[in-house]
Amino acid sequence: MIEELAKSHSITEDDLESAKAHVIGSTLLGLESSSSRMNRNGRNEVALQEHQTLEELSHRIERVHLPDVHEIAEHIHADRYAMALISPDGKLPYN
Repeated sequence: MIEELAKSHSITEDDLESAKAHVIGSTLLGLESSSSRMNRNGRNEVALQEHQTLEELSHRIERVHLPDVHEIAEHIHADRYAMALISPDGKLPYN
């Protein structure tokens, strides 16, 4: 699947905009409680050594463009990866 996306560049501008809106929206919805906000602040402090505002995060997400996504997809495809399947009949779901 990753190989197909990397080769075909089948991710469209609409797909990307939809994904960005989803990430931003789900992040905002996930921060409705005080404990969620404090959790996020703690993770930012540990991982980034700074507090990133929601506005800063939104700007970073909005700066992602389609060529960036294609480049990452090609990079992922260039690396070797493994896949495991656990299925009652040992077949892929789309076969």
